Amino acid sequence: MNQITSSVIPSTLPGAAAKHLFQFHQQELDTLFDSLSCPADAQLQGLFRGTLFGISGINALPRWLRSPIYRLLASFINPWKGKSFADGEGANSWFNSKGSVSFGYYFTGSGDDEQGKPLLRLNYLHPRTPGLLQPIRGEARLLADGVWLARMRWQGKNNLTTLLYFTLEPAA
Repeated sequence: MNQITSSVIPSTLPGAAAKHLFQFHQQELDTLFDSLSCPADAQLQGLFRGTLFGISGINALPRWLRSPIYRLLASFINPWKGKSFADGEGANSWFNSKGSVSFGYYFTGSGDDEQGKPLLRLNYLHPRTPGLLQPIRGEARLLADGVWLARMRWQGKNNLTTLLYFTLEPAA
């Protein structure tokens, strides 16, 4: 397994952190996520551009094929543009980075993971979220200055399954 740490993540260009992570398997991303911290007073406000990668089904593909798929998902072709946050609530931004089309609402707040380590939670048990999406649980930790590494998890009856990873960077 490749050793990855937050110190090798480039953050000089928008999306650079995510593009660097396109090559890693989900287990490697899990290791990186577990090594990151989350400030005690962590709170996100405003619009954040999102970049998807580490998707469960795509992770089974070889690295040379997986990376171009993630690059395509990071382009204009992907309708999901990121997330918006305000006053402890948030929504996914669709079709444009201005956040005018929102779907998938959630509550935000700090919490701990299974090992008791702090993280920022995105809890989709929101009254405006369709019931099918309410088992989604998001978790985020600080990857680099202003860049968050986040993962979406599905809460099943007996387990929590990681579906995908993404980064969040402040929208310009």
